[in-house]
Amino acid sequence: MGLVGQYKVSLASSDANRPDMPEEMAANLEKRILIPSSKWDQTSRRRFLHMIAAENYDLVHFHGETFAFDGHLPWRSPLHPLCLAPTPWILSNHCAPSLTESLFPPQYSLIAKFLKSTLAWASKCFLLRGCRKEIFDSDENRSQIERWFPWEKKKMTTIYHSGLEGLPPRPEVPSEVVTIGNLGHIHWRKGQQDLLKAFIPVQQKFPRLRWRLRELDS
Repeated sequence: MGLVGQYKVSLASSDANRPDMPEEMAANLEKRILIPSSKWDQTSRRRFLHMIAAENYDLVHFHGETFAFDGHLPWRSPLHPLCLAPTPWILSNHCAPSLTESLFPPQYSLIAKFLKSTLAWASKCFLLRGCRKEIFDSDENRSQIERWFPWEKKKMTTIYHSGLEGLPPRPEVPSEVVTIGNLGHIHWRKGQQDLLKAFIPVQQKFPRLRWRLRELDS
């Protein structure tokens, strides 16, 4: 919360009113705004856009995926009206293995996939024209989206989000490492399945190695 003191910060989230929010974070929030956890409806969209206009924010920062906030549907997403409003906004894209990831279930017919993908692509063209920046967690993810919109490359950038300040610490590894720990949210996008595939042959060569996987509370 390094912005506090220079800026007033609001949080819009589906769990913005959670009682167990860290005290330091809760104390530094000017407003807490509840938004839908999945699909947006017209009422939620109008209420959110009215709040944005009323508060006169200097910047709105959205977190999500390529088509977060129903960005593939212009008539439902709150992002499209923001492209026509004076409030600047940016998007942190935390999951972009492909343009159509999570856009439709596998059982969709080919024609349905084609039509929805075309609409989503056109919608993303509009959103990229209206946003100030789209920020990715990796160059690989950025390249997956960048190749579909090469004329908007200057708006796409990669930032590795780390809680470390300055240079990373130098670990003191004992002569015989026995346990490797993995802490975090367990999900395919976090790559635990890839880590397991890599660990198996290594553990066969070094039987003393152990891998512990623990999910942090969300």
